[in-house]
Amino acid sequence: MRQDVVIIWYSVNRKGEFDVADNNTLHMVDASDGGNGFMKVQLNNPRFIFPSIMSDVLPGKELEAIDVNDIDNVKATLANFIDKMDVKIQSPAIRDNGRYFVGPQASISGTEPINYNVKSSEGKSESDIGLICLFSIISYYALSKFFENYNYVPANLNVVVDKFATALPIDEIKIKGVQQSYAKRFADYHHQVTINNFSTLVHVDLSFKKVFFDPEASQQLRV
Repeated sequence: MRQDVVIIWYSVNRKGEFDVADNNTLHMVDASDGGNGFMKVQLNNPRFIFPSIMSDVLPGKELEAIDVNDIDNVKATLANFIDKMDVKIQSPAIRDNGRYFVGPQASISGTEPINYNVKSSEGKSESDIGLICLFSIISYYALSKFFENYNYVPANLNVVVDKFATALPIDEIKIKGVQQSYAKRFADYHHQVTINNFSTLVHVDLSFKKVFFDPEASQQLRV
């Protein structure tokens, strides 16, 4: 796990605040340094580190849905959401849309974990793993903040990432067109993430406004 990227934040209007009148919308600034092994993600202020793995959710292997009226159980689950990420992804940016366990839950799900293949010629910008892991943790973080503020589980949330910074390998970032095509995977679409842990499915509409890149091993990753 790399430890050499420093994430520096600049404030944006409405950062970290829900606008309930505007369809439960949360505005954020995020940064991610993910790759083989671990994801390091900063969402507004909190920072998270978790394994960059996922696994298919097979029939009969789903987690038991938590009753949204069981507030104590919901609260306990969202306090440790990084360990129980179960999502359905639907996005034009993803080649293999589907339902996945993400992060620690993927390692104990009983199905083969999917991670970066370091022997593959596929570049980091072409892989689905980094995007699925990132979309998942952003969605769970947004839900946890909503629940913290309003004490119930909503059916729908909108998350707008006003500024997003990430890193690409030095050799990859130099290839003509890579930065532009990778940025399009984030900014050209709305990404649909369904959180499956609760008796009410939570549908998250996720979009990115501005995307910035730095080479891996640089000293600062800025938003």
